[in-house]
Amino acid sequence: MEPSLPSASSSLKPYACDTCSYRCSRSDGLKEHARTHTGEKPYACNICGTTYATSRSLKKHFLTHTGEKLYACDTCGYRCSQSQRLKEHARTHTGEKPYACDVCEYRSSQLAHLKTYACDICGYTCTTSGSLTSHTRTHTGEKPYACDTCGYTCTTSSSLKSHTRTHTGEKPYTCDICDICGYTCTTSCSLKKHFRTHPGQKPYYACDVCEYRCSRLAHLKIHARTHTGEKPYACDVCEYRCSRLAHLKIHARTHTGEKPYACDVCEYRCSRLAHLKIHARTHTGEKPYACDVCEYRCSRLAHLKIHARTHTGEKPYACDVCEYRCSRLAQPECERNYYRTSFFLSQPAHPMPEIAASDCGGLRLMMWEHPCSIIDHASFCASGNDGEGLAEVIS
Repeated sequence: MEPSLPSASSSLKPYACDTCSYRCSRSDGLKEHARTHTGEKPYACNICGTTYATSRSLKKHFLTHTGEKLYACDTCGYRCSQSQRLKEHARTHTGEKPYACDVCEYRSSQLAHLKTYACDICGYTCTTSGSLTSHTRTHTGEKPYACDTCGYTCTTSSSLKSHTRTHTGEKPYTCDICDICGYTCTTSCSLKKHFRTHPGQKPYYACDVCEYRCSRLAHLKIHARTHTGEKPYACDVCEYRCSRLAHLKIHARTHTGEKPYACDVCEYRCSRLAHLKIHARTHTGEKPYACDVCEYRCSRLAHLKIHARTHTGEKPYACDVCEYRCSRLAQPECERNYYRTSFFLSQPAHPMPEIAASDCGGLRLMMWEHPCSIIDHASFCASGNDGEGLAEVIS
């Protein structure tokens, strides 16, 4: 693109763009501007491959890899890698909103917030063209970014970078507000949430019904459904409904049979990442949950809660037929008790009455703690048998 000849009226900015009304004082500035029309991005990051139209943008990008934050807020200690971001941040303290909408009374602290891009399919609006491109993939199903390690695919390069850290263990974001907590994390979003735990940062959102508090308004709305009972997400296959979209996606795997999470040690696969983490402890022997009263340790929080009842004496499960109460629900995967139960049922002197679980809550007792106590109890409720002699049969 050749610069237009300067005129007397444009002596301060003699270089004019042939496409739009942009003018500048330097020829290299005009070349950089021309790339906003051509889309050319000749400057590439040698670490992640991201390209930029100017060398300045590339230098700013490098700081995301080094973690260097040259600019600091004088009010709260906030630090960032770009001077423009610091200026925008300062407005959170001053309340300044210099950018005004020409149509309504809306004002903003950032110019980008005035620009809107709309989705042609659902009407979704956002402030950047890149966000609109990423959103469009939620309709098309396109996931162009793939993990080289596990095959994970996603819609944005930033999501892939965050995912890669689950393999490398890298946590490049560090809390620098105080020298005490030393908090590190894999995403800037997690760091922003953490910032709110420090005094002087953005306040938490509190539930009007209970004492629940959170750092994001969206989380408070989700929590509110535990009180209202609202379940806006419905399964297309069955009548299952839930309060969170993430739960619906997990539920869908019960129909598709999809088990995307695989154990690195054995052939175990599962549909939820949380289940894989719990399973991994069967190999590592890790027991992160400890009892405050005794030395008992276990690999699952649910087991610790059940164990705690041996100290408190709590028995939340009640029989519908009599006054019997117990501390656990059934765990049919207990093979030892299964064989004990089968042996008992084979004894003609002590036939097992046909009682459904709905008729006797005690049938669902955790049987490996009190072998055959469910059977003893059910027999007592149904036939009045005092249970004497059952110990001899079972033993």
